[in-house]
Amino acid sequence: MTNIEEASLSKADLIAAFIEKRLADNLAAFKQYIPEIYDVFNEYQEERFFVIYGNDGGVNLVDREKNQLLYGDNPAQEILDNYEAYKKNSIHRPYLCISDGVTGKTNPVHNGFMFQLGQVQRKLLEASAKSTLEGLRQIDWSDPDRLETIQTSTFPTRINSMIWFSVGLGFDLEAMYEEVTIRRLYILEPDKDIFYASLQLMDWAKVLEKMDRENLSIYIGISDQLDDVVDDFSNAVFAGGRHNIAGSYLYSAFFLDEYTKLFESVKNKIDFKIFAGYGFYDDARLSLAHTVGNFKNKVPCISLGNAEEKEQGQAAWSVFVIGNGPSIDDDIEVIRANQHKAFIISCGTSLSTLFNNGIKPDIHVELERTADVTTFLKNTSRSQEFQEYLDDVLFIGMSQVHPGSYEMFKKKGQMPKDTEAGSLLAYKVAGDKRIALVGRAAPSCVHVGVTTAVVLGFRNIFFFGTDMGYLNREYHHSKSSLYENMNDESKEFYTPKAHGEVEFEANFGEGVVFSSGFLPMFKSELENTVKGWRSNLPALNIYNCSNGARIDGADPLLSGDLHIDAPSGKEKAELLDKVFQGFFAYESSDDDVEVFSSALNDAFDVVDGMCDWLVERIEPVSSIEEAENIVTMMAYAFHKDMPLDDENSWLFTLFDGTLLYGLSAVNSILYLPFKEELKVKAFNEAMDEFVEFFNTLKQDFRSRALVYDNEENYNYF
Repeated sequence: MTNIEEASLSKADLIAAFIEKRLADNLAAFKQYIPEIYDVFNEYQEERFFVIYGNDGGVNLVDREKNQLLYGDNPAQEILDNYEAYKKNSIHRPYLCISDGVTGKTNPVHNGFMFQLGQVQRKLLEASAKSTLEGLRQIDWSDPDRLETIQTSTFPTRINSMIWFSVGLGFDLEAMYEEVTIRRLYILEPDKDIFYASLQLMDWAKVLEKMDRENLSIYIGISDQLDDVVDDFSNAVFAGGRHNIAGSYLYSAFFLDEYTKLFESVKNKIDFKIFAGYGFYDDARLSLAHTVGNFKNKVPCISLGNAEEKEQGQAAWSVFVIGNGPSIDDDIEVIRANQHKAFIISCGTSLSTLFNNGIKPDIHVELERTADVTTFLKNTSRSQEFQEYLDDVLFIGMSQVHPGSYEMFKKKGQMPKDTEAGSLLAYKVAGDKRIALVGRAAPSCVHVGVTTAVVLGFRNIFFFGTDMGYLNREYHHSKSSLYENMNDESKEFYTPKAHGEVEFEANFGEGVVFSSGFLPMFKSELENTVKGWRSNLPALNIYNCSNGARIDGADPLLSGDLHIDAPSGKEKAELLDKVFQGFFAYESSDDDVEVFSSALNDAFDVVDGMCDWLVERIEPVSSIEEAENIVTMMAYAFHKDMPLDDENSWLFTLFDGTLLYGLSAVNSILYLPFKEELKVKAFNEAMDEFVEFFNTLKQDFRSRALVYDNEENYNYF
């Protein structure tokens, strides 16, 4: 048999043979380690992007659609040069909680703990960065790119998470994976042709063998649909632990203009969704206090059963879900003209807009647990007219809403939110009474409005004022709403900032809508809520009449094209009373209230034991690997090995939120591009703060478990 050296093959022939063998070896490796990838590419045929090679032995990538090469004369060197440049100026997404020391009255335990972790982070940055203290003080700590203002001279050899945007030809991935230990690698590939090119050139087999040998993780998300890439990535992050995405490194190996949306969407997920909108200890304690208070006050609770009483023909009626976005001002007359033909659900502060325009909602919904909800309601109007206005409005709040809010309404019902501490205690106490836990009810009141309409059996839903953005930063809510009555400091706080602003497609296809703060996350979650309900209920119709951002899953409908009629039969008020009686059929008894008190008393000792269990397992470390074991203990072993029975598993909700934020801050410490000894020292200091937090939690929970939030904490007007 003649070997290759004896065959006098041309360079092109050698490249062809190399590509054939490399592809076969890589496919075999994927078949062994990630068979889903093998199934996609085993008999794959490119459509647009192709690997080409010439007689000189050079390889390149060609775009046949545009008839152009995508690399220069020496693609391999070009790719490796890009990697070397990246190591000197890496893109890093830390979770920094550095602040000026304002802990806040509402969340003193959590905020105090996070402030102390921020101080540890600040000391580390000051010790590591080639910058003056004065320079550090000038850094905008809310800026997700803030580390770019601090010069660093090293790239870490151990990384917890890296997000790799498109693999390109893969030579840089192969080089980095050999040099660096990447515990969690997320590869987001928006084009199958590009990934197939990497299969023909880079040594995937070596990468996968190291992954298996060192127990590393590689997630590969491939889809031509960018939204699917982002959604699947989000699911992978949640499955792997959200704290692990903190301190991620971001790398772009290959770029096409159409990838811009992918990059921005993923950065948006990291900046907002991964950490935002998630409760923490003080939230959980308030949820518990307010839920127990609402059950003690015998607020009727949504329940299972009573199917015949629940069906009152409401599916034939239309429902307007009203947010407080700026476009509501243009649609007030449409809402007014149709208010007797449809049920109106006001969400949060949109109640003030409707009141000031002489429109009465049939249902008002609230989500938040803090007493600012009560403060906003009371400041809508101090007039007797407003109190009489509320008398005919059915108030539906999540169970953690401040009891003072319920007291303002004569007709009211509560819905336990599925993952709340208070709701889970209520289910433990009264689950045998068939109370229901309700999902898809966060992170904003609009989400509650949609879910309320669906759960109560309505099947034709129209959005108004659910803009999820704005055209003008000074016009971010209705001009008729409470925001116009705020003091100057509060107005400044609620006015959107240019930093971090993203653009969304307009609902009616003309121009763009700007969005910032929590709004992009609200939009993403509203889309999940809408699509989730519609996938389960094929007969559900949801239309978006708002002149704001397009909400995927909600069909755009100009308000001027809205034509509805009220079904014949029961009048609105009579129908709503019947529906309410059918759904909100459970009212707690005195015996149930006693069970609440008994269950809470039992929980005190259990919580003490949980805190002690964690403290006993925190010890000084001398390496990053030892620190990782402590993080793993708190993130995973705590749930797995803590000896709790099912009856007490709800108590994890007191810890999980603050652990998410705290471990995210710690991961950001461990994987900054600084010297290991400095990071280990900072980690041990952070663990001292964890011990202090657990000891504080024990004391606070025993003394304040049922203390309501204080309205005096909120001075907006």
